[in-house]
Amino acid sequence: MKLSPDLERISAFLSGMEDRAAEKITPVRGGVVLSDDRIPNIYFANQLRLAPDAGLTAGEAAAEAERAQGALKHRRITVHSEAAGQSLAPGLRALGWEVDRLAVMVQREPPDRPIKTRSVHELTRGGWKPFRRQMLEHEDMDPGVIQQMEDAEQRLIQSVGMRTFGVAVDGVVASCCDLFSDGATAQIEAVATLESHRNRGLARAVVWRTVEAARATSHDLIFLTASADDWPRQLYRRMGFRETGYFYEFLKVLPEASPQPAGSGATHSDQRTVRP
Repeated sequence: MKLSPDLERISAFLSGMEDRAAEKITPVRGGVVLSDDRIPNIYFANQLRLAPDAGLTAGEAAAEAERAQGALKHRRITVHSEAAGQSLAPGLRALGWEVDRLAVMVQREPPDRPIKTRSVHELTRGGWKPFRRQMLEHEDMDPGVIQQMEDAEQRLIQSVGMRTFGVAVDGVVASCCDLFSDGATAQIEAVATLESHRNRGLARAVVWRTVEAARATSHDLIFLTASADDWPRQLYRRMGFRETGYFYEFLKVLPEASPQPAGSGATHSDQRTVRP
């Protein structure tokens, strides 16, 4: 099934961002393998990305991932197609894979009520790095994996460019999110709020300030992704984001490896910055 124009742009945006940050890209049957031996625990940097029209069965996709990622502690497959993802999901789930259906949400309408953003400011790396580390340490994540995540984030900044917006409470960053851009398409990513400051509207303010920043720099397509089965999707709908389609992520962590937390305490993440 052919993707809509917006989904085509978003798929190209996400793939381009991953490719620019990748250490190695290897064409394989049905897609490409992204790999980075420097950060082997980071999922987005070490994955099999299938083409929407790859036509592989679940068993074939799993076998391809096994060949490509046999030395790793995880197997990861992504596909930017609802039809292809739906086709693969039952078989991969039966083979022990986790299935995450991601709603691709585009900002189309005004929020359900006014959002005050005066307290939200753009942060320097020195401002947001301690916040991010605190989020990860709160999840009792392995220090080595935290370092790999910070290294991966730095490579994204260097290869793609990233702006971060946040709000401080009593001088300490309590909520923030990232903005990735190619000049026309903008992605809001890694929305996170300290547990002690949730349910105060901070994430809403941070996201909306990021939308304002994207609009101010002439972006005509602003999107984010959210798990179709998790509550943040409802928050984003109240802020005028609308589902335009669904992508799929599949993950299998080997029994001897400890799976890392999916969201690191964040209100939302898609594994690019605050989770492996």
